[in-house]
Amino acid sequence: MNVQPIKLAVLITCYNQENIIYETINSLANQSLDRCYYHIYISDDQSTDKSLEILNKLAMQYDNITVLTNPNKKCVGANRNNLIKNFEEDFAVFVDGDDPQNYNYLFEIYEQLDDHDIYYIDKFKEIWSDKEVKKNALKYDNIMFKIYKKNILKEIHIDEDMPIGEDVEIAFKNYDLLHKNSKIIDATYYLNRRDDNISLTKNADFLRRYQLELALYNKIKPFANNPELLAKLNNKKVELIQLAVLANQPINEEKIDLHLLSPKFFASYMLYRICKIMHCKKFYYQFLMKKIGYKI
Repeated sequence: MNVQPIKLAVLITCYNQENIIYETINSLANQSLDRCYYHIYISDDQSTDKSLEILNKLAMQYDNITVLTNPNKKCVGANRNNLIKNFEEDFAVFVDGDDPQNYNYLFEIYEQLDDHDIYYIDKFKEIWSDKEVKKNALKYDNIMFKIYKKNILKEIHIDEDMPIGEDVEIAFKNYDLLHKNSKIIDATYYLNRRDDNISLTKNADFLRRYQLELALYNKIKPFANNPELLAKLNNKKVELIQLAVLANQPINEEKIDLHLLSPKFFASYMLYRICKIMHCKKFYYQFLMKKIGYKI
């Protein structure tokens, strides 16, 4: 009996990334894994630069590339939903359009696929202009740090109106689905943090960031029904306090369960309490936050 080989879909979002999209796609089209085992789908979110032109040229060059256009331009969630709707391979992995990958990335994943529904990548590398930093991917709810079986991913609908944090909302809302038959695998995702990579999460407009993070908090709060999610929600409360201070917003201090805080958030929360008692100015609080190594 002939057994059909497993097929992997690589799902990539793109919007105005003409400066790097070729590098990203080329890195994935020329993997050590044979092209017959995977197919690349790129959904362009109505780019206004030359991104789509570059993608169409790449699709003519490689027979395992399909270029899609997103008909519903909203936030990145709509673009990802377009990819989910159109792929038909056995498993799928997401890659951002500005994240070129290592030559062996897909092979690392492919050789560990079996009968599980969800696979968690155990590490990632942040690629800065002057350094690479390896981190534990299991601590983050990034959509790129998972491989999804087709029937599982087809059940997930991503919020199309969230400018940030759609990964977190997916993790909270679909917790049981994403953990019922899961496995941790040894693979490394390359995350572009170079200076030319600008995103909302790096924006210094603290008021805008506070408003977005507060909206995300209110979205995920109803789903925090187990210890792991409660701990993550608790950390999010501290993050909101920090952003409220920096954005000069009134602080609604919900109960903070200190025993649920991660060490980083515990340190930053205690610093906030000390600064509040001593009536420290905002700039001094921000200075101390940087001194303890907390990046906002």
